[in-house]
Amino acid sequence: MSLIMWGDWFAVGIPKIDEQHKLLLNMINDLSTVVSNEQKQVVVPSIISRLIDYSKEHFAYEESLMDTVPEDHRQLQTEEHNAFIAKVDDYVGACSSGYVPYGDMVEFLSGWLVNHIAEVDMELGRYLAA
Repeated sequence: MSLIMWGDWFAVGIPKIDEQHKLLLNMINDLSTVVSNEQKQVVVPSIISRLIDYSKEHFAYEESLMDTVPEDHRQLQTEEHNAFIAKVDDYVGACSSGYVPYGDMVEFLSGWLVNHIAEVDMELGRYLAA
């Protein structure tokens, strides 16, 4: 699986959010790297746990900034954040039951983050900059 490299096109213009996005991207890249490793069953749960915890922290930070953002965008952000956590929890459940869809999990995480930044967080950045 290919790694996602940070580029200026990821920047939403809010420095703390951009730094948090970089860290999330690095965590997903770390996961992608270890998926091909023989020790993945030992390492992956730790990475997923950190990713969930940090995602929740990041989502809470974004949502704390949205007082001046239109209600429909606040709702979209919250729904997407909740859906992300639910999907990752599904993967955690699959891992604990013995079925480990590592490739699917990495593809979902990578695709979700890239799309969420490009389609939802860029708009958030514009609202916050206004």
